[in-house]
Amino acid sequence: YAEMVEAENKDTDDFEGEDGRGYAWEQNVDRSWEALEEDASGLLLSRESQAAKRARISDDTETSALVRRGMIRYMYVIVDLSKAMEESDIRPTRMTATVEVLMDFIRAFYEDNPLSNLGILYSKAGTAKTITYLSGSPKIHLKAAASMKTTGEGDFSLQNALELAYTSLASIPQYGSREILVIQASLSTCDPGDIFETIDKLAKEKIRCSFVGLAAETHICKYTASKTNGKYSVVRDKTHLRNVVLSHIIPPVEATAQ
Repeated sequence: YAEMVEAENKDTDDFEGEDGRGYAWEQNVDRSWEALEEDASGLLLSRESQAAKRARISDDTETSALVRRGMIRYMYVIVDLSKAMEESDIRPTRMTATVEVLMDFIRAFYEDNPLSNLGILYSKAGTAKTITYLSGSPKIHLKAAASMKTTGEGDFSLQNALELAYTSLASIPQYGSREILVIQASLSTCDPGDIFETIDKLAKEKIRCSFVGLAAETHICKYTASKTNGKYSVVRDKTHLRNVVLSHIIPPVEATAQ
């Protein structure tokens, strides 16, 4: 009998972890409920949200020892409202996903950049128009972004959109970081002139242009981002779209401190 008990205990130990706590298969369980906590009003909050935010910031800065980032930012977000936004490869559609992510971006932008200003432009049917001018009020931009859930129309014009943003940003003193973020679905651009002249003007004025592509990579977007010291990313799905867009909440590195 003693031999049987000893053998049974040995078999049980094989299933326990090295620390003797629980079975080995339990160690692979994702205990997502342990990451929840209750606030004063009784709502469940995830502790992972703040941890993920800190990780996002640390990932962006861990490769830099000492960097200088602008506290005052002036940014225009250019949204592609051409017919290319009607595609449904990003659920439910590129248009709907972009508007939802843009509204999240607006809220987070002012939370992390309270001294900054934001504006929204769009391009469709070969033209570009201003939805909201540079402002420190998130309510104005949220209301305008919600009204953008519409049907895509015509072709996208990158040059017209960049020229419109340039007209406003060029007059701003250089103590502020001047930026343009383009969310583009179209693989082509319908321009009235030489877009490379526009890119040269932006680079000369040190206006940083970054791009978030919803389709494939395009040369003109990659070239513009490189020329103006911006970033260019092509997203895979809505989650990736949100992560890429929200990464632009962090002020860009201006110069290395000496």
